[in-house]
Amino acid sequence: MNSNEWLVSLLLLTAACIVPLTFSCSNKVEVERELAVAVNEIMEMFVEVHPADEPCTQETLDEAYSIAETITDSEYIDGDTLVKFSNTYSSISTEYIRSIFEEWQESCDMEEIAPGNIAGALQEAVGFDYNNELTNYQLTHLDFDRLEDSFYEAAGPIQDVVDNYWNDLEPIQQLANRHPISDELLAQITEANEPIRDANNKLDGVFDRIFNDLRDQAADVMNEARLSALDRRFNENYEEGMHITWYKHVNNPRYVNSRSWAIYPYIGCRDSGHTWMNLTLGFHRSDWIFIEHGGFIKVVIDGRDHQVNYDSYSDVDTHVGGGISEWVDLSGEESLIRDIAGGERVVVVFSGNQGTRRIEHALTSSEMTAFRETVEFYELLAWNRSR
Repeated sequence: MNSNEWLVSLLLLTAACIVPLTFSCSNKVEVERELAVAVNEIMEMFVEVHPADEPCTQETLDEAYSIAETITDSEYIDGDTLVKFSNTYSSISTEYIRSIFEEWQESCDMEEIAPGNIAGALQEAVGFDYNNELTNYQLTHLDFDRLEDSFYEAAGPIQDVVDNYWNDLEPIQQLANRHPISDELLAQITEANEPIRDANNKLDGVFDRIFNDLRDQAADVMNEARLSALDRRFNENYEEGMHITWYKHVNNPRYVNSRSWAIYPYIGCRDSGHTWMNLTLGFHRSDWIFIEHGGFIKVVIDGRDHQVNYDSYSDVDTHVGGGISEWVDLSGEESLIRDIAGGERVVVVFSGNQGTRRIEHALTSSEMTAFRETVEFYELLAWNRSR
């Protein structure tokens, strides 16, 4: 009897048993007994048709699985028949799965996905040793977008190799999980998964190291280099009595009356570590504007007005000598400083009391550079303190 004939017999036998019972049996115990008898006959027929010492097919295993699904804990299931069926099922499934597992092993070169070989292949493909914390590479290139593209391009074929190993082994693992096999074979199949998992972990670990740890390290190097470069762009003055170090950009005027316009930020840093930015807005000219006593200052950033908040009595300073200087020196304007630094066109408007006099100044590229580099230097100082 071939497999198709056996399957037809199985279905007919089951139907012959169950259908009549559906209409003629009202006694639950009798139904259970009749079903058990049918299952016993099916198990006997399977053992007879499929000797344990003969090769089987996937279809045979599926038939055995279907039979096993019908077996219950009923007292009417014959114990000897169940043992014979179970032994036959386990024997033929073990031999069948062992044969395809051994074929898989013969086709594999596990050295191909050894973690060391994967690491070497990635390193060779990308072109630098990622285990040396970037060394000189991070100081000269730092093109992580290119590096990321290179890594994924290099890792693609390697990941494909690992995936192919898993895709070939996974159906075998599913068979081992579905059908009864020897503990020894199950352990061998489970063990075969280890190098594949290790290879995947190695790939994941490399990506994590490159795109997390080393990215952070490279950012530190970039920040250190930029902090060092910007430090030369600032004049530093320590006010001992106040325990404050002041940082002013080299593009800033030395005094308010050094130039016609004094519009700039600067940084204060206490010995305790507290750091902030101040904003100076002023001018030097031949006559008064009177920004105090009812005057105002506004900053127009890319067409948007930003009113400057200051006390027209206590915050305004003036000086007469070689002309007239008027200015405010404000703290707490970090947001405005950042907005100016991020703008394209910035105009500062000074208006006298009652609007009788009004002047304005569009920031030059040199002044804009001072704003942008002051904000950057301020952030780098904060980063340096936090390490």
